[in-house]
Amino acid sequence: MQIFHLLQKEVISEWRNPFQIGGLISFLAGVSFLVYFFSGNIEPKVWNLLYWLVFLFLSFFSAARVYEEDNIKYRIYNLTLYSPMQLFLAKWIFLTLTLMVLGILLLFVYNILLPIEKGLHLSWLFLLTLVSLGFACLTSFTSFIASHGNSRQMLMVVITLPLCFPLLGTAFACSAAILSGNDLNVILTKSYPIIAIDLFAFAFVLILLPLSWKN
Repeated sequence: MQIFHLLQKEVISEWRNPFQIGGLISFLAGVSFLVYFFSGNIEPKVWNLLYWLVFLFLSFFSAARVYEEDNIKYRIYNLTLYSPMQLFLAKWIFLTLTLMVLGILLLFVYNILLPIEKGLHLSWLFLLTLVSLGFACLTSFTSFIASHGNSRQMLMVVITLPLCFPLLGTAFACSAAILSGNDLNVILTKSYPIIAIDLFAFAFVLILLPLSWKN
């Protein structure tokens, strides 16, 4: 119930500050147009790589602000009422949903500006869900650590990117299988490393988050 209340607070806060999500959508549209302007017709492999690179930066920019308001206005309040895991789970769920919406929107814009012959179906949505869970877990935790430092943006870059590269690589391999028209069994086999990384990331956060919170 407390996690639901925290999640509700995140949604209300986002609704009251539409410029934040508006900035992300503007970035998404601007980068997509630049890719279209400089690339034109591109191969599916390049299309795939550009999609996940833009998604990586969207996740980075989305996570950079998730603890910002809490540290300014509600730091003592949160420390008093909620456990670190409850607060993290609310941030994780909210960021996962945000990344899924942005990922679907990015796919929609790409299909308009850079259409490819291969039709994308529910397998892409399944992959996007797994990748969003992993990125949201890692970036939420690193955003929490970076929010307590002096150079927050620099800490986010230094901590987040090395952790996200394995997930980015496995996502590229799995989506390449989808674009190649492979059957469901091949796609599921390619998704196993992503599931393993997601579970490892959650275990990593589960161990380190209470220690980081105390410090």
